[in-house]
Amino acid sequence: MPAPSSASLRSRASLLRARGAGGHSKVTNIELFFDLVFVYAVTQLSHALLHGLNLLGALQVLLLFLAVWWVWVFTSWVTNWLDPDRPVVRLALLTLMLAALLLSIALPEAFGTRGLLFAGTYVFMQVGRTLFMLWALGDAAPANTRNFQRILVWLVLSGALWLAGGWLDGQMRWLLWVAALALEYAGRHWPSRRRARGDRAPLTGTSMAATWPNAAASS
Repeated sequence: MPAPSSASLRSRASLLRARGAGGHSKVTNIELFFDLVFVYAVTQLSHALLHGLNLLGALQVLLLFLAVWWVWVFTSWVTNWLDPDRPVVRLALLTLMLAALLLSIALPEAFGTRGLLFAGTYVFMQVGRTLFMLWALGDAAPANTRNFQRILVWLVLSGALWLAGGWLDGQMRWLLWVAALALEYAGRHWPSRRRARGDRAPLTGTSMAATWPNAAASS
């Protein structure tokens, strides 16, 4: 396989945010819309809790909330590196946004008839976003590339558990999904983050982490 050309590497490097000295840029509309989708997901969870106001229902909603929160956190972090004004980045965010809508639709019946839809959409978002980030980074940031490679391994392993849980039902779904979520949370901190210092970037004013309160307030 031929090595990527210098022009190709420069093109991919241009997908990353330009980080000035303390500079911030405005929040883009697509970031606000993306946050609104996740606000809708939280609304779906609140409705699910109201319709299953018991201990089992509360535990189910808690597990689903932790999953939704985790996929949003990872997406916010990745978007902090990427430039949302680039067309290919915007297309990736639109794809994730559509997937998040499917995820939200599946939430009320995630432990019922829509378990596989929830699991498949969740895995698609987690793994697909990480693969896109690896492609966007290229050789521009070797430390970050190694970090995302490690994250991808954990997400693929946990993804198998999510999908298996979505296919099965009852207690097996519970056990597999709890294991999958625990694996993802553990994988974020192991091996030691001292091996992956490249992921430490200050959140910019354009990151979705800064837009969540505004999106929630406007919903």
